Amino acid sequence: RVSGEGQWTRTAEGVWILEEFQITNFVVLGDSAPSNFLEDMRAIAGSGWNEMPDPQAELKRMRGN
Repeated sequence: RVSGEGQWTRTAEGVWILEEFQITNFVVLGDSAPSNFLEDMRAIAGSGWNEMPDPQAELKRMRGN
């Protein structure tokens, strides 16, 4: 995960475009494979992933698929 400072431009249509981004910090999230994401999220107490009827659909929704 990275954090930093960016410069954005907003189009006439209201869409934000990232023009520049300078990373000022990063955190290693771990070496778990992306395919283990749901299993990892379910292991976090209070995350809510265990209560979802269709966590795969929620993951797709979050990704914009």
